[in-house]
Amino acid sequence: MPLHIGILPHADLPHVIPCFRVGRELLKLGHEVHILGSDDYTLGRTHSEACIGELPVFGLSGRQVFHKTHEISFFDWLIRQLKELDLDVLILDAVWQSLSFRAHSAGLLKSIIVHHAGFPDFRSRDLPPWRFVHPGHSKEQQERARRSVAADQAGQAFRTMFSAIKAASGAGPAAPDAFEFGCNEFAILPAVRAISLCPSLEFPEERGRIDYFGTLLPTPQDPDWKPLPAELIDSSETLIACAFGTTAILTPEERQWLSTMATSLARSFPRSQVVAALPGDARLNDATAPGNLLKLAWLPLWELLSTRKAAKVLVSTPGVGAFREAVASATPVVALPRGLDQFGAAARVEYFNLGSALVSPGLPPPELVVRHVAHVLEDETIQTKVRRFKQEIDAFDATLPLKRAMESSSRDIE
Repeated sequence: MPLHIGILPHADLPHVIPCFRVGRELLKLGHEVHILGSDDYTLGRTHSEACIGELPVFGLSGRQVFHKTHEISFFDWLIRQLKELDLDVLILDAVWQSLSFRAHSAGLLKSIIVHHAGFPDFRSRDLPPWRFVHPGHSKEQQERARRSVAADQAGQAFRTMFSAIKAASGAGPAAPDAFEFGCNEFAILPAVRAISLCPSLEFPEERGRIDYFGTLLPTPQDPDWKPLPAELIDSSETLIACAFGTTAILTPEERQWLSTMATSLARSFPRSQVVAALPGDARLNDATAPGNLLKLAWLPLWELLSTRKAAKVLVSTPGVGAFREAVASATPVVALPRGLDQFGAAARVEYFNLGSALVSPGLPPPELVVRHVAHVLEDETIQTKVRRFKQEIDAFDATLPLKRAMESSSRDIE
């Protein structure tokens, strides 16, 4: 039975893309999808600024319904949309998770889902994803990591934001007085938690408590598939891809480090193709660069990794997105975490032996990165592990997890 589903993303591209991928797949399953947002109540950019350019890419044009007026609060407007659009299911990006209290109290929905673009804020018996810690570490290390989150300024900022959204939404006294970031069970929210990271990549004690939507990564038949530049079309050469997202490399000094590191890799592995994404660098390729080094302003990472059949490795500050794309394409990772959920991804790289984690207070010397890349490319155990995890993801996704999740979420929340 087709469902009427509303999706409220956070107006930031790393959040918009995962939500739009969910919307794209829901349309394939025959559901009616609406993209919700506000140009009045904002947490940074407006939804029009963040979403309009991406809607046609995902086949979602004309499905946006955005709040644009001061005459009615965003939160009252949202409840009105639940009625006017006759929604069965509301999918909230995790940034908006506090709205689940108000939406649930309206009594209009069959289900509310909180979808996480990154790792979910951890539960009391789990490990904090903003720390480099995993079940292979000592109990003392794990406890220190849990305790440190309480004093974390970024965590406090998120806690304040969640509480402010809840208060502004008019959730009422039935909702908890404060949303605790970390060390709480997910049952505190009247919603189902979901993520697009395969359960096999969760730590053992985490499994079974988050719905899984599938990787939702595009195929060449999907409108959001990005064609590769001619220089990157499948090659027999070993690939070393250097991708650091939009937040890890910001200053001129950091961009220079990335350029130097990529050059060192190209000279150390002359029979490999080294590709580096250097956003905002006007001096991408010059005559002095090694011939096997290609610098691009932007890198279609999933399309590159999934089509390259030769040996490959990703050098990255991997958040959930890059980590998912690497594992789904059988690509080992040299992880250099810098902040937020990059530490949780790096911890999983080390724990599951899917590459190498290089954790340091600052950017590591290029020669150290070279040694880690050499180890990953030469270690057959790592290569075997990444192939096995790809097979598990392919087999699991073939069972249509999003379809099962929608069938489950259409039942009333108790």
